[in-house]
Amino acid sequence: MESIEQKSLIKRKSNILASDMDGETVMMNIETGKYYNIGNIGGAIWSLIEKPTQVDTLIVRLTEEYEVERSQCKADILPFLNKIFQQQLIEIVK
Repeated sequence: MESIEQKSLIKRKSNILASDMDGETVMMNIETGKYYNIGNIGGAIWSLIEKPTQVDTLIVRLTEEYEVERSQCKADILPFLNKIFQQQLIEIVK
């Protein structure tokens, strides 16, 4: 199965409805009818991938905005991105 890596170009899928609820981003996949809560940082990531963005670029932007080391950001973000990729919330741009 395909997975998201540092060099992957990713973006949000168009069939996702998202809203801010008390500082956390909640979403619904309109194809599956499933709801998701991706929290505060997940919401920041969601905002950053409105347009196709390389994961490396996303890591740089997050380390600039939040006090986190690049290695820790990479270790945290790749599993998160792969999880929401498997849930069909984002896609890899080819």
